Amino acid sequence: MKLLFTTIIILCLLGCSKKEQSQFRYTININPTEVNQPEYEDIVKSIEYIPLETTNSSLVGEVVNMYVADGRIYINSDRKQVLCFSKDGKFLFKIGNRGRGPGEYISPYSISAEKGIVYVTCQDSGKLLCYDASDGKFLKSIKLPKFYIQVVVSNGYIYGLDMTTKPLAIDAMSLENPSSPEELYSSTEGEYVYSSFTQLFQSGQGPCYWVDPLRGCVYELARGE
Repeated sequence: MKLLFTTIIILCLLGCSKKEQSQFRYTININPTEVNQPEYEDIVKSIEYIPLETTNSSLVGEVVNMYVADGRIYINSDRKQVLCFSKDGKFLFKIGNRGRGPGEYISPYSISAEKGIVYVTCQDSGKLLCYDASDGKFLKSIKLPKFYIQVVVSNGYIYGLDMTTKPLAIDAMSLENPSSPEELYSSTEGEYVYSSFTQLFQSGQGPCYWVDPLRGCVYELARGE
């Protein structure tokens, strides 16, 4: 399933046509019945396995979330801790600790990194925790207006996937003023669009995208422009 999801995204970003939408900058339409699974050599030039350094402080269980930025690999596993590794797998430091104090979390989930700051979403508190990307030092916390199940920080904006007030809604808010979110999309009453393929994701340091499997589309989020 993960391979199929990855294949669909790569094919869409590389080969599908785009058209403007009112809520989003671009829409990439997908017809799953017309998507053929390519051979690896058609989409991947090389595969590199990176063994992660294992120490008493860097044990990794089942990976819940991973983010790669600026030559570093950030991993959140079912051990409920966020670890930072170098691009060659050397363990560098742990980001935050379990607890309820400043800079601590109980249920970390989404990870983003931008302009020297690592952002970790704490689901139990509804906060976005900010850490220095150079050493993992806690900087500050940002109270989010809702309890989002996914959060991505991109180009100075926070994008949140909300399942608390509606079947599904996507908000955009400024890092400087997250208390005033702008709703980019909301599903209609009785319309259920969430599945394991409903995802917010970021392409490298580029735009933020939303995968909508119900309509067979990938949307580029554009802060409501």
